[in-house]
Amino acid sequence: MRLTRLAVSLFVAVTSISLVAGLSACAGSSSSTPGAPRRVGDLITRAELENAQAPDLHQAIQRLRPNWLHSRGPVSLQAPDAGNVLVYLDDTRLGGIEALSNLQPAEVLEIRRLSAADATSRWGVGHAGGAILVRRLVGSSRR
Repeated sequence: MRLTRLAVSLFVAVTSISLVAGLSACAGSSSSTPGAPRRVGDLITRAELENAQAPDLHQAIQRLRPNWLHSRGPVSLQAPDAGNVLVYLDDTRLGGIEALSNLQPAEVLEIRRLSAADATSRWGVGHAGGAILVRRLVGSSRR
């Protein structure tokens, strides 16, 4: 009986230590440079765009989150473009990722990457590759 209690106590202690160490490693994975913009996987902030110093949004995303520009590839024989990433400007569809070349970083508040499921629930079917949502600064004249 004593041996069983000791084994259970030892197991609980080792599990707790492992859990704390794992959570500590996850918490420490953000940017460690003081004053640097915090990097979030599905969001590019205005501060990050300013630091990227790119001439257009396509190049900014290429520098900051290059994986956002990759499509899933063909997901259907009938619609081979169905897995492509779509771009939205303030909830208005602009087209594919090539549309990002026409947008200037100075006009943008934030850029968010939406999964296929999130894009589909927001705008309907046809978003198997997900979407990139660009939010402009208030007062920007481009539409």
